[in-house]
Formats: sequence, structure tokens, C-alpha cells
Amino acid sequence: ALDRAGINASDLDMIVMATITPDTCCPSGANWPPKGSMYPE
Repeated sequence: ALDRAGINASDLDMIVMATITPDTCCPSGANWPPKGSMYPE
């Protein structure tokens, strides 16, 4: 990715990574509609 972007690792100030640790194993929490959305609970 760095080569394709034409930059060196020394040009980076920070690497940010995000993840989610689910409350349940299955189904994934990504499939749950947010509270207050147009979907009933």
C-alpha cells in the first residue's frame, strides 16, 4: 500500500485501526439496526 501510494513508512505519523468486539457471537452486531431507527425492536 505504501509503494502504491508513493510514500515511505517514515512519512506516516500514525496508523489508526478500528474494530468491534461483539456482545454475541452470532449474529454479528453489524446486522442489528440502531436504536431509534425506522425499524421496530
